[in-house]
Amino acid sequence: MSAHEFGLDQDTVTGFLDEAGKHIETLNERLLAIEQGKVGQEVVAEMFRAAHSLKGAAGFLKLTDIAGVTHRMESVLDQVRHGKLTFTNPVVEALFQSFDVVGSLLAEVAGGATGHVDTAPVMALLTAALSGQAVATTPMPSPVAVPVPTPVVSASAVDDPSEQHLGLLPEWLRGRLTEDDVCEALFASGDGAQAVALRFDAADLLQFAKGPVAAMAALRSTVRVHRILHLVGGPEELWAPLREYGLQIGVFAFVSGEVDAMLANLDVPHGSAWILQPGGAPAREVRIGRDPASAVKRHEQLIVKAESQQHLPLWLSTTRETLAELDAGLLDLERSPAEAAHVDCVFRHLHSLKGASATMGLDEIARLAHQGESLLAAVRDGRVRLDPEIIASLFATKDVLQVCTDRVEKHETASPDTTALDAALGRHLAGLIAERSVLPAWHPNESEIAAARSSAGGKQLWKLRLVLAAQAPLADLRLGMVLSNLSKVATIAMSRPTLTELERGLPDPPPLFALFASTLPLKLLVEAITCDHVRDWSLDPIVVSQEHAAAAASANVETRQASAAAVDTVRVDTARLDHLLNTAGELVITKARLTQQVDTMVRLLDGVDLRVLENLVAQAADLAGGRVATGIQALRRAQDEIRRTRDTTLDLHRHTSAMQNSVMQARMVPIGPLFQRFHRLVRDLCKERGHEAKLVTFGEGTELDKKLIDEIGDPLTHLIRNGVDHGLESPEEREAAGKPRCGTVHLEAFHQGGMICIRVRDDGRGLVMEKIRAKAIERGLVTAEAANRMPAAEVYQFIFLPGFSTAAQVTNISGRGVGMDIVKSKITALKGKVEITSEPGKGATFTIALPLTLAMIDSLLVRVGEARFAFPLDSVREIVEVQQQEVRTVEGKGRVIFLRDQVISLLDLNRVVGICPLTGARDTVRAVITKGGSETLAIAVDQVIGDEEIVVKPMGQEFAHVRGLSGATVLGDGGIALILDVHGIHELSRVKRVPAPALGSVT
Repeated sequence: MSAHEFGLDQDTVTGFLDEAGKHIETLNERLLAIEQGKVGQEVVAEMFRAAHSLKGAAGFLKLTDIAGVTHRMESVLDQVRHGKLTFTNPVVEALFQSFDVVGSLLAEVAGGATGHVDTAPVMALLTAALSGQAVATTPMPSPVAVPVPTPVVSASAVDDPSEQHLGLLPEWLRGRLTEDDVCEALFASGDGAQAVALRFDAADLLQFAKGPVAAMAALRSTVRVHRILHLVGGPEELWAPLREYGLQIGVFAFVSGEVDAMLANLDVPHGSAWILQPGGAPAREVRIGRDPASAVKRHEQLIVKAESQQHLPLWLSTTRETLAELDAGLLDLERSPAEAAHVDCVFRHLHSLKGASATMGLDEIARLAHQGESLLAAVRDGRVRLDPEIIASLFATKDVLQVCTDRVEKHETASPDTTALDAALGRHLAGLIAERSVLPAWHPNESEIAAARSSAGGKQLWKLRLVLAAQAPLADLRLGMVLSNLSKVATIAMSRPTLTELERGLPDPPPLFALFASTLPLKLLVEAITCDHVRDWSLDPIVVSQEHAAAAASANVETRQASAAAVDTVRVDTARLDHLLNTAGELVITKARLTQQVDTMVRLLDGVDLRVLENLVAQAADLAGGRVATGIQALRRAQDEIRRTRDTTLDLHRHTSAMQNSVMQARMVPIGPLFQRFHRLVRDLCKERGHEAKLVTFGEGTELDKKLIDEIGDPLTHLIRNGVDHGLESPEEREAAGKPRCGTVHLEAFHQGGMICIRVRDDGRGLVMEKIRAKAIERGLVTAEAANRMPAAEVYQFIFLPGFSTAAQVTNISGRGVGMDIVKSKITALKGKVEITSEPGKGATFTIALPLTLAMIDSLLVRVGEARFAFPLDSVREIVEVQQQEVRTVEGKGRVIFLRDQVISLLDLNRVVGICPLTGARDTVRAVITKGGSETLAIAVDQVIGDEEIVVKPMGQEFAHVRGLSGATVLGDGGIALILDVHGIHELSRVKRVPAPALGSVT
């Protein structure tokens, strides 16, 4: 607010701020002296005069917030001055906080923007201090318990002089108006304005869709606000949350014009307004604002706190890991409900979710996790027996937590409907919550005090006792936060319970006892231990004797050394790893270019015969021989220098390769967490279909690129769903076939030929090849004659076509032919392949082969025509040359060569992929023998350039679906080479083999 808005000149406002600053300084200094035991009437009188002067100056400038706080502060000091109050802990704390709030309000005035400081909490503290019923009489510095605040009892209508002029006031407003308010109302009525009183619940203001600031702005745009009143009532715990105090905001204002119409059109939260009637008539009440039923409450939303937004990626990552572990823990608990370790495991995961979510402001997730945690605590304590219904409720809790997490990741704020889940958990939890008892005062024993003294290091030693209110939510989290905050400003010698125990989870923690040492004053220590839902607390100093000072100092050194803990792991965003990997790839390309340039210079300089030049110089000594000799020496030095440069490039190659491998290893993660999620999938499918099955996993430690891990989840889900629904027989059918009632689905990962293979195998009925062949013929996919000639592996590939299904019955799980085509397309996009084998009555096996990584590979560079291509080195078996006359034609295989009694199909890339025919006719055929496909192939090339490490670059959208190519790379000379997809070439070769041309020509 500017000086002009005050209606005063700038010098007047500056003078007020200077004088007010001196008053606040005086108040702080005098209260610190009182806290140290220097209490005297003259000190109290000086504080009262300072508060009174500050109130009068603020009132003159119409700074209502400052005037309101200082008026309440003045009242407290007046009560002390007349012996009705003493300087107890709560009184001193309330006054200190009021000084700080007034200081903040003054800073706002100096900065020219007011209205941002919330004075409600400090007004509540001052009100509590004024309540004679709640204030203890123990003088400072001896600590006392927190007083119990009670609502201020207003004066009666008869005693309220304001009602003589403004009519009968509503109950909540009686006794709260001052003479200045009445005078202002009289002046306003002379100008045709009507006095009104409005009241809002603070919770409704906070939950207003447009926010509380917008609500107050809308109010000020319609009415002239004179005073804002803070109406505090509530529970008996001073530190309870504001929502439990029933905090309300009163507004004394004036309206000009049609009062009812203007109040009805206010864009504010739901509230009430009283139109004051002069002459003794009672105030007329009207309803204003939005219907509260239409407002969405915060606890029904998934809103991350603004200050925690930067931690959202980390929270999502850890929460997803915890949910996966929770799923696995629930499955173990369902299989062995009597195993205490499984109960503890699930409890810890829920406790971690609760704490992390509460920190982020996601109260709904924290609430659900807390309910599940409380239920497990009752199971662990033997108060309730674990049964299938409770386990089902815990699974449902996990599922809802998963939905909430997904919505938070998508920035959706609406929480899912938890009515049914809350009802189920409520039935299980009914009657299990016991009242916490307030234990007697804590007296540390001699050994505890001695241990604390040894770590005090000359600091003041304190003992803390803190008891939470009965049924305080997240009790262990609150006590843990107290210890954590205290550890930042003090050295904690001991505590019961410990911070570790609280972090692990204590559903019904005992009172907190702690011994700690600190140099901070009592006021700052109280701030550190402040939390809500406190029922009782005490903080007492312990005198440390002189003889322990030296021992304490050395103990502090040991403590600091012991507290240093090594951090073994760091979480890194995958986007940063992708950027680092791309940078490493560019470095590899630059290294290749530098190496090629150096090699070229070496060849050029090595081609210079310096001895010939020296002979020429000797024969023509009179022809500037000196300059030629100098040139020869320079060339010799250049040869030596370029050789050293070549050695340097070899070092660069070695270091670049090491960096590349390090980056690649950073991206590699175990596949085990991905496998774990499918245990829950099999469990749910069996319950839905009435099957009995178990999932057996192998190779969980096999590592795969993080990006591949993220992409392969959906294909595996479809394969396992189809295996359980179609592959496995019902328990009765299995028994009739001589099999165990419980079927088995095997999921394993292993390395093979430079690829990672993931195998899904079941022991069910297997694929019926005749049914698949008949369905393919029926749909016109192949003729009957061609189908009968097709090998089994090719027939099985039909199930990957869109809409292809042989299921006799369509279920909500599978049978519509949807899903297997997704499996195929996803795996193809990942440059992998899927093969199927099956044996009737014994099961089917799906094997997925994927590259270990999608970023860098070792390759074999070849030339075909004018273009260069790269074979992934893992897919190359050998390179051969055969005479042209040794090439034969075999029906069904096309051109072939014979290699060590093996018949191998010989392919030309232009006939398969449609690019770059071979150049000219030759007597010999040079070919690359591939491996890893369904059969061994020989691919003819013009030239083998050599092996090279290449960086895989994705192809453009126009080439993304070209089969037989998996990407491109930039070579050392800046040229481009296409990377061949051997698996795609194998598939294309089966349908594009044509009879060979006449011998003696290669096209």
